[in-house]
Amino acid sequence: MLPSPILQIALLGVLAARAGTECLTVDEFNTFMETNTPSSTVTLTFDATGVNPNDWAGTKGALADLTDSTCAAGGGLALKVYGPDDPPNETHPSGTLKQEYGYNCGPMPDTETWADPNASEVVFTDGGERCDVTVWIDPSTFGYRLECDHGTWEGSGDNDPAMPVNYISLFSLVDGSTWRMSNATSTWNEVCFESEVPFDDEDTGGGVEETTESVQATQDVTVATDSASTVYADTTDLCVEANYSEVYLQFDLSSIPGTITSATLEMAAGADGSANGDGAEVYAAASAAWSENSLTWNSRPGRTGPVLDRAAPIEAGAQYMLDVSAAVSAPGVYAFALMPGASDSNGAHFVSKEGSVGGGPHLRVSWIADGSQDSGAGPEDSGDDAGSGDDGTGDGSGDGDSAAETGDGRDSQSAGCGCGTVGGPGRLAGLLPGLGLLVLARRGNPRGPKPGRGPGTGRRTG
Repeated sequence: MLPSPILQIALLGVLAARAGTECLTVDEFNTFMETNTPSSTVTLTFDATGVNPNDWAGTKGALADLTDSTCAAGGGLALKVYGPDDPPNETHPSGTLKQEYGYNCGPMPDTETWADPNASEVVFTDGGERCDVTVWIDPSTFGYRLECDHGTWEGSGDNDPAMPVNYISLFSLVDGSTWRMSNATSTWNEVCFESEVPFDDEDTGGGVEETTESVQATQDVTVATDSASTVYADTTDLCVEANYSEVYLQFDLSSIPGTITSATLEMAAGADGSANGDGAEVYAAASAAWSENSLTWNSRPGRTGPVLDRAAPIEAGAQYMLDVSAAVSAPGVYAFALMPGASDSNGAHFVSKEGSVGGGPHLRVSWIADGSQDSGAGPEDSGDDAGSGDDGTGDGSGDGDSAAETGDGRDSQSAGCGCGTVGGPGRLAGLLPGLGLLVLARRGNPRGPKPGRGPGTGRRTG
């Protein structure tokens, strides 16, 4: 029996203790692979909304496509959703899943197969479903898992030709147009993979092991002028708007046993168009002694120090990465203030931890174990009330496909905020509640702030 997808991801977390495993966004992965060897072990996770089979009647849409572009004869792993047919396709009814795999290179050319089951039960009907999607491939297996607000579906198969991957596309095949899901959206994505690129130990005296953890916020709350003495009513909305609202975030890094070398705040804008906004700036909060269950506009701690980074403009469904390394140095509890710039009159909306499944703000922290480097001073401790709140292939014969195969949330109504339905389901942590933090280890130089991520250049990664 093949390992379950959850076990696959758990195993990837174990593999991460070895040098050579990395986690990037889809765009970053594709760029990295332009100059590197395709990876044999890849796990893709992302959220999906707006997957409506009626948008591609008579054909199908691709949730995700993974391919080896170095294989000139063609190869890919596509997870697709069938649209309605007339007459109905009894083998693959509308809204069912099929994961199709074909690889025309390697020791077993012209291999074509599918994940079991083929097809799945009906997953999508009208685009109102919200799902966390996981797709993986390793040297022996491939598969998928969808955790949706209305159920869970999974399938797997054998990767006998051992196809590697160097390019990934969401909501279409890798050509960008075939089987395109025009109305589907995602607020976050992540690709964890094994890389054959050796890490450079030259400047580290033999190598310093650096670990990266993605830590979910323990506290996240909006404070607003129209509820100056009461807690903001919509716990699912993180709204930043000039002369109206600010956002406060808190992260517990107390368990990190070493010196922090970099920290990146990850925020996802809501999926609805009303999440669009002018921008947001992040500062260190003046205090971490507060609770999301009692913080108000009047009691907010405010900011301290200069702006750490800025994201602008804010676009619905996009992810943003803001460098806060200058404010994080050692284990402790850290708080940040997300504030509008002077001209940010159009409020921006981000996904909170309450408005998603394991999602909301995350802090990606890299650190070096004690003994490798002296630790700096940590932040102040939080107060007693600062606890946790709230295809690259044809179908072959007998599968019922048409002949046209291609080769190879939140609702905020607070006055003044102009909010609409925003939000999105969670991140990888939401799929792995029993695993906690995803830990990655690498050898090489401790990572400092990356180029293009100083104040005013917060990266959009969606």
